[in-house]
Amino acid sequence: MPHEKASQNLLTKKENVRKITSLLVLNLVMTLALMCFVMARWNTLSSQKENKLQKILLFIAHPSHNQLAASSTYELFRSADLMNRWNRSDCDQNIFINRSDQSIQRIGTREIWYSSCRTENMAPASQHFGIFYFEMEIIKLETTNDAKDGHCVGLGIGLSPKKMPMNEIMESLGPFNGTYAYDCTGKFWGHPISGSRRSETGGRVSPEQKPLFQTGGPWVDGMPLLRAGDVVGCGVKMATRQIIYTLNGQRLDTTEMFVDKSTDLYPSVTLHWLMDKVKANFGPKFKFDLLKE
Repeated sequence: MPHEKASQNLLTKKENVRKITSLLVLNLVMTLALMCFVMARWNTLSSQKENKLQKILLFIAHPSHNQLAASSTYELFRSADLMNRWNRSDCDQNIFINRSDQSIQRIGTREIWYSSCRTENMAPASQHFGIFYFEMEIIKLETTNDAKDGHCVGLGIGLSPKKMPMNEIMESLGPFNGTYAYDCTGKFWGHPISGSRRSETGGRVSPEQKPLFQTGGPWVDGMPLLRAGDVVGCGVKMATRQIIYTLNGQRLDTTEMFVDKSTDLYPSVTLHWLMDKVKANFGPKFKFDLLKE
């Protein structure tokens, strides 16, 4: 009897060990399966996000070429030094270009008129995918006694066609026909919006004025004023040609604001006061999250 009882206890212990071992193995298998599922899901989401980012940035990197055949995001980021840059031959002589940081600064002696500068690459009218986008950090901005809240007069950041001269002292980005700009006094230029059309003197535009006004630089006011330290973004959704404006990483309302579908547009800046300075960022890393678009 004692021997049989001991044998039975031994068998019971072995059975318990077997059950525990089976449970541990099952638990391990389930854990590994769960980990594989999580990793696969993570890779899928990461791949989707990377592909979306790649599609956006591929167009930013070389906006004058179709770059959808690039092999990887690594290749895209590696080519950042080949992105857009200021065009020395398409800038006013009173603008100094610093190639090391893509900044431009107003120099010379003309303190009361305008100097403009344009980039080499543009948002081509023939392109119908992706987002064309860039940002400008305002490094130095002169103000006047008349400027509201100590803000500036004369700085414009936006897009221009080749027909706008960069060296005409009376021409500035925004008021010039066919250009689009966010200026430092809180105006979006170039967009005739129903119910919000205004002349340069601030008056409502009548139906008789509308045709002339649309070819002379309409503007919409009430936007945030700009100051030194601000980062202004400008871009175009190529599929719809809707313009994008951002300020310090935040999207501004551009409902019903579109650019000309038949015109190639170049990132451009107009500077007014002596020593005013902005620094360009042509990507791929921006203050504004393009994945939100």
